[in-house]
Amino acid sequence: MSPPKLTIFWLSYQYDPRVRGDMGGFRTTWEMTRALGRRGHRVVIFAPRLTKTPEETGAEVVWLPLLDLPGIRQLLIYLLLFIVPLWYGRRIRPDALLVTFGLSPLPLLLARLLHCALIFEVRGDSAHQA
Repeated sequence: MSPPKLTIFWLSYQYDPRVRGDMGGFRTTWEMTRALGRRGHRVVIFAPRLTKTPEETGAEVVWLPLLDLPGIRQLLIYLLLFIVPLWYGRRIRPDALLVTFGLSPLPLLLARLLHCALIFEVRGDSAHQA
């Protein structure tokens, strides 16, 4: 008997227009998405329109509108990455919410409201200096 397939909501907090989808941790996001899709899991990525993705991601991507204005850009993405997945969660019940960035308590609240597991991935701190 095969294991049950999961529906995973993946929150991408990338709001910097200088970062490309093939850079660093974002490349990891798309590679992991492809691997999960090959195993039959459904991955829905919520990402700001500024994010550049590879052509074939193996996931459904929900593009979030974004004002590309310093100061507002970050606040808007935090708000939209709470509201839009909550709205989608009424129609598509996720089994897990995956987050790779954690300066906000909103993913924890969102996972509780969606009644799903919260997976918090720590990739390291790019700002850390030895």
